[in-house]
Amino acid sequence: PSTARPADAAGDANIPQAPTVVVSKRAIAERSGQKVVFVVTSRLAVLRPVVLGPERLDQVEVKSGLAPGEAVILNAPETVQSGGHVRVRGA
Repeated sequence: PSTARPADAAGDANIPQAPTVVVSKRAIAERSGQKVVFVVTSRLAVLRPVVLGPERLDQVEVKSGLAPGEAVILNAPETVQSGGHVRVRGA
């Protein structure tokens, strides 16, 4: 899995801003016409609908549906289902 990470955000230092979450485009899947990611929680794949923002090179901003630091599955095959067990490499 890959980890969602905050992007550099510019803005007024006096206005608190939520971190911008950026993931590899390989983390984005489409299920039933909706953009989703699969988050890994307790070694289970959890389908999470996302709202995407701008793309840059091989990355895309996730405007909602994913928090910084959450682990996501890259290149999720069509056979991955929410609630299915996953094996985490390096864990």
